Amino acid sequence: MSDQISRQAIAIVGMACRMPGADSLAEFWELIRSGQQSFGPLPDHRLNRDLLFDPERGRICKTYTDLGGLVSERPFDKQKNPLSDELLEKLDTAHKVMLEVAADACRDAGYNPYNLTERNAGVYIGNTGGSEQIGDVVYSTIVEEGAHVLENVKAFQALGSESSKYLKQIVDETRRRYPGRKIGEDRELGALTTSAVISEVFGLDGPMMVVDAACASSLQAMSVGIRALREGSIEMAFVGGASYCKSDSLVLFSAAQSVSPTGSCPFHKQADGLVTAEGYVILILKTLEKAIADKDKIHAVISGLGVSSDGRGKSLWAPLKKGQILAVQRAYAQNNLDPRRVQFIEAHATSTQVGDATELQALSESINGLIGGQAPKIPIGSVKGNIGHTLETAGMAGIVKTVLCLKHKTIPPVVKGDQLSEEIDWSLCPFDIPF
Repeated sequence: MSDQISRQAIAIVGMACRMPGADSLAEFWELIRSGQQSFGPLPDHRLNRDLLFDPERGRICKTYTDLGGLVSERPFDKQKNPLSDELLEKLDTAHKVMLEVAADACRDAGYNPYNLTERNAGVYIGNTGGSEQIGDVVYSTIVEEGAHVLENVKAFQALGSESSKYLKQIVDETRRRYPGRKIGEDRELGALTTSAVISEVFGLDGPMMVVDAACASSLQAMSVGIRALREGSIEMAFVGGASYCKSDSLVLFSAAQSVSPTGSCPFHKQADGLVTAEGYVILILKTLEKAIADKDKIHAVISGLGVSSDGRGKSLWAPLKKGQILAVQRAYAQNNLDPRRVQFIEAHATSTQVGDATELQALSESINGLIGGQAPKIPIGSVKGNIGHTLETAGMAGIVKTVLCLKHKTIPPVVKGDQLSEEIDWSLCPFDIPF
């Protein structure tokens, strides 16, 4: 791929989202603009508190927080998306939501999702799985094998001939509560990955890929899609992120003590962790040249993209600024972008003291280094203060927020932005926190 092709600008010609507290782009913007927060205590049907919750930190197989951000639960809209009942029965809950969002992104671009004229399109989604239905499959599949572990417990052995009756009761009750399909069934739709559902339902001919890179998943998926567009292997790309707030994820994050029992507040002096949330975003991309030729509506233009890794550090929760600086430098190296033109930065900012401070240090050094001196104050924010950490979708949530800021020519407030972290030297930092 020539240097000129590898630097082609990319146009966002369609987008849609479903976020906690927001079922549309308009609702998402109102949530951000007004500085609202849309996370809170999870409902009982999404978190079994008797089984999984304990406010004391360090309890094995327990979560010490019951906070989360959820998208609204509503029936699949068959009027807008004419799928058969047979097909819908095969789809995971998260995949159905993502399909609706992808269809809305097409409509936002002025396309009919079920009669697309451009079929040479790839689908690249950041996603680590569907909803908790995959857990149902696992439980119902292995419960019989797991139940036999009880045969090694002396108290269970004392039941004698009655033990087989209780084993059967355990297996039957578990499969009643978790009636997942057996692994290997209903694989007609490309093993039911998020990207395969969109690609096959819309009749696309391009590649389909699911990217799992933790909270960088959606941005890495976008990077792959942009690379395919620039090399000319596809004419259009669906890129996005899909995340479902699972209770077992809360347990895992609690084991790492990275979640907050009080709330998400990036850059705040009392920031003590993230709030897990779910979210769904789709952007439709073309090269800027093709978007102009096709007379598409253009929401925004992506001029540069930088990718790197933090490398080996103390832990997953203690990032290194070296890799972050490299990503910024690589992004601005494309198309000779002028960092003096930066008017707003949307940060990752997970609401941890170490993570937020490291990120701001990396951004400070990057901006000052590119400009060659102390930079003027630049407004910076993080949507995680509004909706929590949408995990695989986190990066894409920040992009949608930034595009909406451009559209409305407004920089929204950072929640609790008037009580800043004392771990950051704000006098030397080239950023301003709007509140």
